[in-house]
Amino acid sequence: MNVILVFTFGVSLKDWLETGLLSREIKLYEEIAENENITFTFLTFGDKSDTELIQNKSISVIPIYQYIKKSKNTYVNFIKSFGVPFLIKNKIPKSHLIKTNQLFGSWIAIILKKLLKIPLFIRTGFNPYEFKVIEKKAYKIRVFYFLLIKLSYIFCDIFTVTSNSDKKNIQNISKKSEKLFLHRNFITNLNFKKYEDRYEYKIFSVGRLIDQKNFKKLIELFSDSIFEVNIAGDGPDREDLLNYAEKKNCNLKLLGQIENKELLKYYTNYKFFFSTSNYEGNPKALLEAMASGCIVFTTKNKNSLEIIENNKNGFFIESNSISNKVENLLQNPALAKKIIENGYETIRKNYLIEKIIEDEIRIYNSLIG
Repeated sequence: MNVILVFTFGVSLKDWLETGLLSREIKLYEEIAENENITFTFLTFGDKSDTELIQNKSISVIPIYQYIKKSKNTYVNFIKSFGVPFLIKNKIPKSHLIKTNQLFGSWIAIILKKLLKIPLFIRTGFNPYEFKVIEKKAYKIRVFYFLLIKLSYIFCDIFTVTSNSDKKNIQNISKKSEKLFLHRNFITNLNFKKYEDRYEYKIFSVGRLIDQKNFKKLIELFSDSIFEVNIAGDGPDREDLLNYAEKKNCNLKLLGQIENKELLKYYTNYKFFFSTSNYEGNPKALLEAMASGCIVFTTKNKNSLEIIENNKNGFFIESNSISNKVENLLQNPALAKKIIENGYETIRKNYLIEKIIEDEIRIYNSLIG
């Protein structure tokens, strides 16, 4: 069986490499290829250099911009993308299934489905229409994503989301649910390190330095405190956050972009992980922190409510005096270790890669009969 994976519009393997995500994002497909008689063809928005980034005989790469010229204008590239399936259809090995990595770019997968006459598996890690509404984007942008969801649902054979909240929202848009299923994000493994051997007065967080992640809230939570706030990630708000931390007397250290394999080691150095995002899909950083034995604190939103049971496997950030709760946990290691073990159990039950692979293969087999 060969599966075509259509990348998110505009995203290449090089992008994954530069943002530290390459090893994590291809892990699922490497594991499946190693243990099953399944190969993959990645259709990326990169150039020839993408073909050199994966050294796995079971994964081939077709970079779109090796065959068409990439414009500096995103709208021109968008229009050109509708012709891509016709251009590359004969370069794709015999395939049995098409899958999208995210919803944005699904029009390419839909056209390929019609040309190759094989099933289409639409996967999205978040609800882009909801994000655009929250971000108060222009009406035409919101309409675009609304219609993209509706059309993707109409033409796909199965549509998966990573949270029950997104499942409900997609159902409200599509007005149907018979092809809609929950298929969560995965965690590769549990990482163990003694609670006593971790930093006591350092707080860890991960994410792009953008408004959505609400890192100013994190700075406010630990202003005028003895805690040091460490954030792994980069983005346009870097200087603004540093200035805000100085203003709020918060000891902030920005660690920059860290490759995911290294990042997983970083988690195990910290007792406490914070996510202050205004909104999320199925947050991978939060799951990775729980799988690494961190006590997690998160803002309360529809998707975090599906993961966190307050005071059992983590905590919701419900007041600005949260640093006092962290201090109390430092003084009560028995309670801290109980929270950590409950976090591990949440990951074991729902998110380990072995379970997600089983679900993934079950989907493949259901579509190709």
